[in-house]
Amino acid sequence: KYVEISSVDNTSKKITSYKTLLGKNAPSRARNIIRTDDVIYATTRPYYRDVAIIDDELDVSSSNLIAIITPP
Repeated sequence: KYVEISSVDNTSKKITSYKTLLGKNAPSRARNIIRTDDVIYATTRPYYRDVAIIDDELDVSSSNLIAIITPP
């Protein structure tokens, strides 16, 4: 599974979609892993405020254009 910036809904603060890809078909920027309880923030065009809290059981890779904050 792969999450892009466009997958984040900046109104509901949730991931609304993701792509299912084989590892060999994933983009080269798919370098981060998002897990439950992480907070993600799109570093491209920050004025869009694309932030999401991962409250689902979701372990996916994400674009390296998304910053991930993991609670201790």
